Amino acid sequence: NHLAGVYWQQGDSAAAVHGLHQAIALHRLGGNEEGEAASLVNLGTLCGQLGHYDRAYDYLQLGLEKIQAMTNGGLDSITMASIGIVHRKLGRYDDAERCLLVALDLARAQGDQMAESDALDSLGSLFLELKRLPQAEEHHQAALGIAEAISHRAGIAQGLDNLGLVRQRQRDRHLAEQRRDPEPGLEHHQDRQGDGGGRGAARGHERID
Repeated sequence: NHLAGVYWQQGDSAAAVHGLHQAIALHRLGGNEEGEAASLVNLGTLCGQLGHYDRAYDYLQLGLEKIQAMTNGGLDSITMASIGIVHRKLGRYDDAERCLLVALDLARAQGDQMAESDALDSLGSLFLELKRLPQAEEHHQAALGIAEAISHRAGIAQGLDNLGLVRQRQRDRHLAEQRRDPEPGLEHHQDRQGDGGGRGAARGHERID
C-alpha cells in the first residue's frame, strides 16, 4: 500500500494500480484480511480518482464487506464516504446521500473530526450538484468550521473553495431571477429611453468578477 501511494504521488497511476493488485493478492495469500480490506478500499479510491467509477464501487464494496466481516457488521466512516462519492459520480444521488449521512454519523460516533469534516464537505458537494444551495452552504460551512478548529490545512483550503463555488452559484441564481423579474417600472423606463437605455440596462446586468 505504501509503495502504491508513492507511485501515485509520482503520477504513475498504472504502477499504483498494479501495486495495489499485488498487495491484495499477497494479503489473501497470507490470510491478512485487514490488509486485504485496506488495499481494496485504497484501490477503489484510486479508481474513483481516475474516473473509473464502476470499478471503484466494486472494490470499495468488497472492502466494506471485509470490514463488516471483521467487525461483526461494523462500518467504516471513510469507506462509506468513498462509496457515497462514487454513487454521486454515477448519478445515484439517493444512494450517495444515504451513504454520506451514514459516514457522517459514524465519524461523529467515533470522534473522528477529520472524517466528520470530509463527510460534511462531500454532502455539501452533493447538495450543490442537486442545486440545494442552502443545504450545500450549511454543510460546507460546518466542514470549514471543523477544519479550522483542528487546524487541518487541506480541509480549510477545500472548505473555502467549496463555499466559493456555492456563493458563485447563489449569485448566478440571483442574477437569473433578476433577469426574469425586472424591478417594477424598469421595463417602462427602458421603453422611454430607447436603445441607449436598453444597452445601459444590459450593462447593469453583466457580472463583474
